[in-house]
Amino acid sequence: MLDPNQVDKSVKELLVKRKQWLAGSLHSGSSVEEFSVHMETECDYLFKNALSLFKMCVEGTLDIRKLDQMLTLMRQVQSGQQNKETADKIVGKKLADVYVQPLVDKLDAEKKNNSH
Repeated sequence: MLDPNQVDKSVKELLVKRKQWLAGSLHSGSSVEEFSVHMETECDYLFKNALSLFKMCVEGTLDIRKLDQMLTLMRQVQSGQQNKETADKIVGKKLADVYVQPLVDKLDAEKKNNSH
């Protein structure tokens, strides 16, 4: 299992570097692809251990609130406050609420509109 504290630290570090890159004070003139290559070595923990988080940070698509919720659950599992199965169910429910339910709602709305 990933170290949630290391993930948290690495994400924050990469987000700061991204902000500096966007402001032109770090790797200025680099494309997003070039910036990503630089970050592969500068932020190698994320690149090697959590590639999807790494990509979201570089691309600016990371939802920090969701990440914080996941890291809190990871810490609770590691400390024994929460068992892994319960944490998995909580994560699954959150993911379903974010990704699955909107699709179901859209299909329901389309069916309703097509039946009139």
